[in-house]
Amino acid sequence: TRQRTDLALKVPTCVMRWMLPKIMQFQAEYPDLHVQITTTWQHDVDFQLEPFDAAIVYARAPGAAMQALPLFDERLTPVCAPQLLQDKPLASAADLTRHTLLHPTRDHRDWQAWLEHIDAARDVDAGRGPTFDTLDLATNAALQGFGVAISDVELTGEDVAAQRLVRPFDAVLTTGARYYFVYPDSVAHQQKVELFRAWLAGRCGKDASGPAA
Repeated sequence: TRQRTDLALKVPTCVMRWMLPKIMQFQAEYPDLHVQITTTWQHDVDFQLEPFDAAIVYARAPGAAMQALPLFDERLTPVCAPQLLQDKPLASAADLTRHTLLHPTRDHRDWQAWLEHIDAARDVDAGRGPTFDTLDLATNAALQGFGVAISDVELTGEDVAAQRLVRPFDAVLTTGARYYFVYPDSVAHQQKVELFRAWLAGRCGKDASGPAA
């Protein structure tokens, strides 16, 4: 199936808002190479069992037997809709007690880690607030003014630039995890994979000369 002319790409839903404009730009520049997108809640890929040419994964390190292009590091900080702060400003972390915390994971680890990072875990209960299955669902709830989400700086960059979201705090937690573009060794020399990888590397400011292990 990987000898087909289209590029079958697996993308987690949380990174789709960041990835889609890039895919559409690539498609406009290379209309003869069709990118077939499959979205998923999963953050990993098994090329032995799944029919994809490449994928976007979230991990501390890419898997074995695959080539990887680092896209960006995960950096967490709270975000919310601007109107949410009109009646309840966030002048300090303690002010979060007056807001609903929106969680992208069931174990609430992202909020807990960020509060520990700024030494505010004793002042704010990281366990309260609704839980969502994915980062993008929590971020969408923040966009609608339902609370304050903990989200990634890169993934919310466009919404912050457009003033749909604001970052009320300067503190950013770099978790050590990254988003990668990955593909199996077996397709590393296929023209469609090489073309998309080099194009994506150029958009992400990475070295396009070769894959990173």
